[in-house]
Amino acid sequence: MRIKRNRLYVDKGVQGALVRRVATYWVLCSWGIFCVLAGFPIGVTMALGVPNGPTISSLLLHSWLDFWPSLLASLLVLPVIVWDLLRLSHRFVGPMIRLRHAMRDLADGKQVRPISFRDGDFWGEFAEAFNQVAARIEAAIAV
Repeated sequence: MRIKRNRLYVDKGVQGALVRRVATYWVLCSWGIFCVLAGFPIGVTMALGVPNGPTISSLLLHSWLDFWPSLLASLLVLPVIVWDLLRLSHRFVGPMIRLRHAMRDLADGKQVRPISFRDGDFWGEFAEAFNQVAARIEAAIAV
């Protein structure tokens, strides 16, 4: 039986950190590419000391005109990457949240139903181990 996920963003701490990391990588890569595109011609021009050559501002403008389509394309792809990252992270964050809630209930002395994770979720063996521990605790209490 396939269980549908209700929410994609379930753990602000873990998933938020992953999204911030992707955004940071995107900014650093975009800045690095622009620096290379702009810096190389500027460096060559300055090293050669070409009289009446292009100015630094004209080289920066030319680099920007070459760079902005790539920046725009990567900016358009960024939400898809973040969405995919959230989907992937949900496969390990979601099970840990369910496990954490079940463990709290068990620690509070509440009766806990066996837990199971969705197809494709990570750490399915934790659910099996938790269910065994919960059953042992229930059996010990029943005695």
